[in-house]
Amino acid sequence: MTRKGTTPSPSGQALVTSPVRTGGVMLVGAALFMEMLDGSILTTALPSMAPEFGVAPVQLKMAITGYLLAVAICIPMSDWLGRRVGGRRLFMAALALFGATSAACMASPNLGFLVMTRIVQGVAGAMMVPVGRLLVLRDLPKGDLVRIIAMLTWPALLAPAIAPPLSGLVVEYASWRWLFAINIPFCLTALALAPWLLPRLPPERPVSLDFAGLALWVALATMLVLVLGDATRLGPLWTGVAVCGTAAIAHMLWRHLRRADHPLLDLTLLRDRSFAHALRGGSGVRIAIFANPFLLPLMMQLGLGLSPVDTGMLMLIATMGNIGLKPFTTPLMHRFSYRSILLVNGLLLSVGFGLFAFLDKDTPRLILIALLVGTGMARSLHFSALNTLAFRTVPSTHMPVANMMFSAVMQMNAALGVAMSAMALQLWPELAGSGHGDDMAPFRFAFALVAICTLAGVLDVLKLEREARSTQPLAEIP
Repeated sequence: MTRKGTTPSPSGQALVTSPVRTGGVMLVGAALFMEMLDGSILTTALPSMAPEFGVAPVQLKMAITGYLLAVAICIPMSDWLGRRVGGRRLFMAALALFGATSAACMASPNLGFLVMTRIVQGVAGAMMVPVGRLLVLRDLPKGDLVRIIAMLTWPALLAPAIAPPLSGLVVEYASWRWLFAINIPFCLTALALAPWLLPRLPPERPVSLDFAGLALWVALATMLVLVLGDATRLGPLWTGVAVCGTAAIAHMLWRHLRRADHPLLDLTLLRDRSFAHALRGGSGVRIAIFANPFLLPLMMQLGLGLSPVDTGMLMLIATMGNIGLKPFTTPLMHRFSYRSILLVNGLLLSVGFGLFAFLDKDTPRLILIALLVGTGMARSLHFSALNTLAFRTVPSTHMPVANMMFSAVMQMNAALGVAMSAMALQLWPELAGSGHGDDMAPFRFAFALVAICTLAGVLDVLKLEREARSTQPLAEIP
């Protein structure tokens, strides 16, 4: 017997139909929105938070990288755990944990406590979103695929747009602690609706989780973020030791993944040249792109002297450039090859990031807006091209594993982008000495590194075939 709003599948399980499925998609989309909002909402608030914790704003990077790192680390085991304990059960447990850690972040007495609770919040986010996405896509009729994927795409576009102005307003007129209070009513509402809107899938017996691979992945991801973000604090000797240790862990992980029967990350996917570029060269560009939401709010407030509200509104304008180009990305990718788009657009993106290094307090606001909109549009096109290229030739049987691997690497790129930005801002005073006296100087150095990182990633495009073009709508790409 099935409950109202469901029909039996050929296998005998209940499939959720519209409007119940639509409600479930909206619920998962809201969860995706909150998870992405929490990944970016603190950046505008950092200068206001720093005095309360008695640290420089850049040192609060740990509250951001800890969250992003936890998401990246836990994504590879989210599907396995969802099958093991039941998807809806895990989704609801992750919702409860996300809400509880949001309340804990709100009450943080010191920086160490905030960082730890943000890490646990990232774990909850990593379990909540991928498992929820699988719940609504499982057994989905092919005719509904484009519509459902499109519904799940918009939260990912809107969250980065809303986060900066929302953060600026809350910080300006209340306290940064209220940024976390936003999550609590959502989690309570979602917990009440989930049993009615999401299908109940019984636990399965998936293949054994690659615990050795997971341990090495956790160690490698953590070391990469720590080495890149804390190189200036460690000093040359210990930084060298940490780099050697990181290289050794990477080698061990590579060897293990090649030999394991059921590896955590499937390296055979890298034989696909398109997928390999999206992970390899694409990582360089994504690291640079993810550095910007951390650098720009700090630069606007500490370097240009703008208020949190003005900063938030300017960041909103930048994201509007991102969203504004979306209707044109599909025609562009049908007209030009991936190689041409990624090469030309990547070079323009590198130049655009480099131009931020020439801004100062006397720069007309219109020039700043033009740079924000232009780089926002270039970011949008590059992300769309990389996302479609990654899965262009991946067999459908390998798509879930490829999607998980791509998502984990992208979250890792986000953490490394923040870590690289923080390293650059902390390194500049040591290179220039304490008497440099220019508030914009550290940001000039940081944006120069961002431009170089973008260029390094773009050069990998030369290995791609010349004529490959997109042949399917963007909404159909996972």
